Amino acid sequence: MQNFYIAVILLSILVVSCAKPKVKMDLTYSVNVPEKYIEKISDLKGKGNVYKNVDLEVHYRTQHREGWEECLSMFLDGRLQEDSKVSLKQYWSVHEEADKAGFNLCKSSIFKMLEHYSEKDLKEYIRTKSP
Repeated sequence: MQNFYIAVILLSILVVSCAKPKVKMDLTYSVNVPEKYIEKISDLKGKGNVYKNVDLEVHYRTQHREGWEECLSMFLDGRLQEDSKVSLKQYWSVHEEADKAGFNLCKSSIFKMLEHYSEKDLKEYIRTKSP
């Protein structure tokens, strides 16, 4: 009977240790620009109601990165929550869409990593390894 209990305990330890495989700590930035913005130039109204000729793909990439960076900053400062939202400061829809997409990609990546790593370890990784 004692061997049975030892076998159950060893099996339990094996199951627990194999249940959550470690994933590589990686928060690599990437952006997928929606087709509607690729190689598109548009006249958008800027400050003072002056129209600007804008490359929408470039603006999408720029704003997406800003959303990502805002999320990282909030996480490092301890302000990022699962219900956190990007602070929208742009008035063109391409900016709003890209800000949200970059922020949400970062947020989901961080919370996925927190399932496998401590907040302290992830913050250290971001401070030292993140581009």
